[in-house]
Amino acid sequence: GADEIFCGYARYLVAHLERSLKGAIYGDVNAPDLVGLAPNLQYLQGYEPTMERLFSRDLFGPDADRYYRLLQRSQDMEGIVMAGNGDRSYSTREAFRGEYERPETDSSLDRMLYVDVKNHLQSLLQLEDRTSMAVSLETRLPLLDHRIVELACGVPASARFGDGQPKYLFRKAIASTVPREILERKDKMGFPVPIYEWFSGDLRPFVQDILLGDTIRSRGFFDMAGVERAVAAERPFGRTVWGLLSLELWFRRFFDKR
Repeated sequence: GADEIFCGYARYLVAHLERSLKGAIYGDVNAPDLVGLAPNLQYLQGYEPTMERLFSRDLFGPDADRYYRLLQRSQDMEGIVMAGNGDRSYSTREAFRGEYERPETDSSLDRMLYVDVKNHLQSLLQLEDRTSMAVSLETRLPLLDHRIVELACGVPASARFGDGQPKYLFRKAIASTVPREILERKDKMGFPVPIYEWFSGDLRPFVQDILLGDTIRSRGFFDMAGVERAVAAERPFGRTVWGLLSLELWFRRFFDKR
């Protein structure tokens, strides 16, 4: 909750960096200040793959498209899934653009937070509830108390973000209570799933059987050449394969009733 309402994700800083570079190059006085942003770029240590994915193409494109790309963990999924049945009438990019442009604001940062609160946060809450209840634990999320959320959302996102410091306003609010070494720590990280380690070992035959077998081929919903390329990649079993495996298993459970 704090990440979505107080600008805690590194991706906000990555997007901020791109806009500040664009503003510095083209003289946009409304763009984030690159000089003010510089001291906080140290928060991006370890996020080189994220920056490489974003900056590798379409630099300085429309904000909605740039954030769509920034959120994508697998660039190949849409082409593989949508190409299989030949139906390209539905575009996830267009659907995302409509959601991104819904808020009545000129602030790109406010739009990003809106998208994350309305979409990303909901899935995280579901996962958190399922994970905790699986071991009979009830968890509480104090920062998602509606009064805190309403208060935070009434403050411009730029004020919550400062010069690019994640959770800037939140840090200021608790500075007198929380030790400085906690407030200023730079080594916080998430809990990434070891997909490659899982699927390159004993689970490899299982993945190949699911994604290269007759059942998935018969659906007509997947571009099987793309699936085969993903499975045979030099470093296979990344997020593309994870997404394809999850989708095919979902089909089998809820459509095939297996």
